[in-house]
Amino acid sequence: MCLAVPARLVTLDGTEGVVDLHGNRVPVCALLTPEVGVGDWVLVHAGFVMQRIDEQQARATWSVLDEVERIDGVQRESQPTTGIGRIGNRDGGGPAGEGGNHGRPPT
Repeated sequence: MCLAVPARLVTLDGTEGVVDLHGNRVPVCALLTPEVGVGDWVLVHAGFVMQRIDEQQARATWSVLDEVERIDGVQRESQPTTGIGRIGNRDGGGPAGEGGNHGRPPT
């Protein structure tokens, strides 16, 4: 799944800019959106400014993303920590062939 995230454009020099992404400064390319300017709220995907949005949309989107992150953290805390049989867990466990430590508990 692809995800574009809201950010505020803080600098712009031609098509190269920097956005503030929840306190992180990230370089972006605004080639696809020549209408944007410093101070605008924008959607960023893969380093490209995709479109301008209003502040209310940006804040609503961050609110949803924050809630997803909170729920994900609660779910991870409630799962067993052995690492056996779970794909993509934090300790690299999972079935053989999935990378990490091939389902063995961490050493």
